[in-house]
Amino acid sequence: QKLQFELTGAQKRVIREIFADMCSVKQMSRLVQGDVGSGKTIVSLFALLLAVENGYQAALMAPTEILADQHYQNISAMLEGIAVEIELLKGGSYKGKAGIKQ
Repeated sequence: QKLQFELTGAQKRVIREIFADMCSVKQMSRLVQGDVGSGKTIVSLFALLLAVENGYQAALMAPTEILADQHYQNISAMLEGIAVEIELLKGGSYKGKAGIKQ
């Protein structure tokens, strides 16, 4: 699938760094920081997809329900046609252990 835009040099660099960290044996703790609209979500999405590609579940957390809804809509659109299951979980939508894949 092709993106509708070109990644910036900084995004490409950070994605490479995150991939290298995720492929190593060391534990990663990383904060992606940038201005509104600078492309943090797409960088995070690449990391999420790498985790899923390797058989893991992944989660993207947002500080507000409005932002969670926005991320869900945008990521769903970006991943349309790709065999990745996406769920939106918000504070009041806890599904219990039955809703969590083991």
